[in-house]
Amino acid sequence: DLDIARFEDPKFNDLVQKGTERGVHPLRMLFDLQLYNIQNIVSIIIAAFILIIYNPLVFTLVFLGAIPTFVVGLSFAARTYGIFQAKAMVRRRFFDIKEHFMKKEYIFDIKLLNLWKKFYGIVEGLLNSFIKEQEVNEKRRFLFQVVAYTLSFLFFGLWIWIVLWEELDGTDR
Repeated sequence: DLDIARFEDPKFNDLVQKGTERGVHPLRMLFDLQLYNIQNIVSIIIAAFILIIYNPLVFTLVFLGAIPTFVVGLSFAARTYGIFQAKAMVRRRFFDIKEHFMKKEYIFDIKLLNLWKKFYGIVEGLLNSFIKEQEVNEKRRFLFQVVAYTLSFLFFGLWIWIVLWEELDGTDR
């Protein structure tokens, strides 16, 4: 069923645009990332098994030390985006304006009608809105990462201290 109102819906336009912009690349990237994830999971399981055999306390410290950075990475991954993952209406507006600078006939019109200041102002406004939002996200992410890495390094330091203490003390597990 073909409904004209459906094509005026911004959410539907966003979905169509994302599908046509990227083609088959998301499927290939998904497959590549799945193989990468399987490789990482196998590596983590093997490392965890070795650490549990070596010293369960060391495994616990390494596991607890990895949690803060994992949580920060997970929570801020969706907030950090570029212009391609931005809101649909703003992204379409940006690409419409960008089109005027990509075709020779449009450039002649802009120059002839002296519209470059207007177009420059529009592009500057769109990019500034992205930059401001990105700056807020990056500052928050930085602060959370500092805390997460500090906690991880404390756990790592404790792990090193335990391993060195066992070696210097002569106890063997």
